[in-house]
Amino acid sequence: MNFYRYESETRTPFAPKFEIVLLEDIVSENFTNLKDAILRKEKNIILENEYESDWGTGLGKKSLTSRSSSYNLLFWEESSELKKTIKAYHDLIIEKMSLKNEDVYCQCWANVMRDGEKIKLHRHSHDEWTYLSGHICIQTNDTSTYYVHPYSKEPFGSVNEKNKITIFPSWMEHYTDRYHGDTPRITVAFDLYPKTGFYAKIDDKKKPHWVLL
Repeated sequence: MNFYRYESETRTPFAPKFEIVLLEDIVSENFTNLKDAILRKEKNIILENEYESDWGTGLGKKSLTSRSSSYNLLFWEESSELKKTIKAYHDLIIEKMSLKNEDVYCQCWANVMRDGEKIKLHRHSHDEWTYLSGHICIQTNDTSTYYVHPYSKEPFGSVNEKNKITIFPSWMEHYTDRYHGDTPRITVAFDLYPKTGFYAKIDDKKKPHWVLL
């Protein structure tokens, strides 16, 4: 497991102040059934739910990503282990930060990329309730995800390995390499909010799509 924590140095009152936290590990769960379910349900999810946005990823109107607020993988039978995994690693990063743990809610979706596609530079949140996001590589090869320094824009590259989980602040911009391969590149992505942030931030119409971990 790798846990990175960096706090900027400030020599003047006007120097940028920020903290970067990032946790990575290889999880032991077998996600084969979940991977098969994602591919099996992909077409119907896209057809049955209206396009809202691809959230800056560039994956377009026909992607599962663009329906991410219309479904939640954690409601699926195949996601029982996934739910436990996300909760365990959330609790771990909170412990390492010596923060108070509280109930946490999760919205979880799949990103399916095919030959020639890439995820463009984007972030998940940047307001006062911003919390944590993450993803788990379910099926991938020969790609990396890049997490971008908020001021210098220097990227930190992380190789996408099968079963690698990464958790990071939702404000952190990130993007991927362009994918080339015959089989789909599949990741599970998620946003997290503690109970107070969930009730303050999430629209009432969206709340049923979130799962209490």
